[in-house]
Amino acid sequence: GITTTVCALDTVPAAALAHVLPHRPDSREGIIALAQHCTAITCESENIPANVLAVAENHTRLHPTAATIAIAQDRYTEKNYLRSLGIPTADFQVVDQASDVVVAANKLGFPCLLKTRRGGYDGKGQVRLRKADELAAAWSAIAGQPAIVEAMVPFTQECAQIAARDTNGHMQFYPLTFTWHREGILRAAIPVPTERELSAQARDLTARLLTALDYVGILTVEFFVVAGQLVANEMAPRVHNSGHWTIEGARTSQFENHVRAITGRALGETDLIRPTALVNCIGTMPLPKTIAAIPETFFHDYGKTAKPGRKLGHITVQATDQTALWLRVQQVLAAIGEAPIATEHHGNSKSKLSQQHREGVI
Repeated sequence: GITTTVCALDTVPAAALAHVLPHRPDSREGIIALAQHCTAITCESENIPANVLAVAENHTRLHPTAATIAIAQDRYTEKNYLRSLGIPTADFQVVDQASDVVVAANKLGFPCLLKTRRGGYDGKGQVRLRKADELAAAWSAIAGQPAIVEAMVPFTQECAQIAARDTNGHMQFYPLTFTWHREGILRAAIPVPTERELSAQARDLTARLLTALDYVGILTVEFFVVAGQLVANEMAPRVHNSGHWTIEGARTSQFENHVRAITGRALGETDLIRPTALVNCIGTMPLPKTIAAIPETFFHDYGKTAKPGRKLGHITVQATDQTALWLRVQQVLAAIGEAPIATEHHGNSKSKLSQQHREGVI
């Protein structure tokens, strides 16, 4: 009973299933047109200017709110907000000019990361700082944009907590999902319901955020695991790539629960149906028959134009148990030309296979 409309000037994959309003989604005109056409608006990106989105709130329901988007789209504001709720983050310093980078890097120590405050995703808008003579070039690489310098986190694993909250404040949490990145881009994700201690931490920290924001819809918090404790990397006020496995793997997908929440419906159950994983297709898409040859896989092609570093689709992988699932994930990675998930630890932009995975605990 729900129809959908997207605001976009260019040809977009969603046009196959939704009406398209031919406006710039980051313009007042586009947002007003969408607000007049729809009973509820949501965002699939946190990069639409918050002051533009705020216009919609005068006409219809907007979830997440413009105030939430304003926090999420600025790394400095976001980290300060997380810390105000007692959610730990990496140490950081705001930088507005080249000399600030020198001061911040010396204070935080090498290696560290220079990140633009706005607009970066999938490893974009950030430069690793290894030594003092790289600072000037790094500042030029981000074109002198307002930024932060962030300390490296000595993590052993990355993970994501995907959660939903409805208009009555009820929450549902998906199983904590372990994630692996290469070149700043998510390559694989596996929900791990047996990680009870980490799950309890993740749910507590994410619930604080959902409550403080009076949030409605799906929200994801990405964490680093450091000596058994969680350190927040960033939040994503939207359905998130690390949760795409929920389409086949959860009782209710993150997409359905997001729509349920923003339209005032009750949330669905979020438990894991069976061992499930996600493998992303980056830059190129494999032939469907290549994936069909591997048992218990589900092929999702987003219909995007191929280009290096772009997420073009994903493959959901399932198995009877976690050991078989892990082997099948590696088989899918090999089939699409991706390197196996590595065990080396490379700091914030890449993660390693945790000790638990090596020992087959999951």
